[in-house]
Amino acid sequence: MLDQVAATGAVSGISHVILGVSNLIVARDFYDAFGLAPVGVDIWPDCGANFVYRLPSGQYLIIAEGAGPLEPDLTAAHVGLAVSPSARGRIARALAGSGHKVFDYHEDDPVEARSNYYVHDPDGNRLQLVDRDGGEGVTAIDHVALEVSDIIWAEAFYGTGLDWSLKHRVGWNTQDYLTAKAK
Repeated sequence: MLDQVAATGAVSGISHVILGVSNLIVARDFYDAFGLAPVGVDIWPDCGANFVYRLPSGQYLIIAEGAGPLEPDLTAAHVGLAVSPSARGRIARALAGSGHKVFDYHEDDPVEARSNYYVHDPDGNRLQLVDRDGGEGVTAIDHVALEVSDIIWAEAFYGTGLDWSLKHRVGWNTQDYLTAKAK
């Protein structure tokens, strides 16, 4: 089955990301700082109470109620949002001004060297503001960093099975992660 998916090129990008939160009202206050306007409430099927943003890229960011708070220091998983250079600083200032810690660290990946703003939403979901030209404000879901328990299996599944290319590998003991955790 995976060989058929890879052969057809059926997977061409990220359609949507669902982030779980414990309180939609609190989450909505946080995500308003990104300058996005929800396209609807409770419109995404099979994920309970939610609000949905449609990004200029056509991708969707869905905030769904039902998860409890995460421990953000226990994972490197995050969603990278492509943000115009002018909006990146404005969003970071708005978040910091409302009491959210915006942090940065040196990225090992040269492509993201300038894009080192991170913030946790009130439930611990980690977001990276990735500096990208090509529009104003938050324009797209740039990437999703997943945590896996078996990197060899994951590389085979995503790389061979889905025919995705590996951009960057970060492990619990790589300098990139250790530096981030120390801040």
